[in-house]
Amino acid sequence: MLENKTRRETGTVIKKGFGSGSKSEHEAYFLKTNEGKELVLRRRNANPFMDTFFEKYINKQIECKGVLEGYIFFVADNDVQVK
Repeated sequence: MLENKTRRETGTVIKKGFGSGSKSEHEAYFLKTNEGKELVLRRRNANPFMDTFFEKYINKQIECKGVLEGYIFFVADNDVQVK
């Protein structure tokens, strides 16, 4: 049976380096949760190197719903609210 990984998370959006020293190195958006975890924020089917959707949320507290896959939190565009 597959575990449902859909969840709500609340935290502050930050932008910082990701994948240092690899071909995947880039500036990425993270959700720093109220529990202190840092999850990489992504939108499904969006290019992580070029997607600026989360730019408007930097340093803002948000609540969003998405699917956690490892350390990446895939969020739907229409399910992000500023707190």
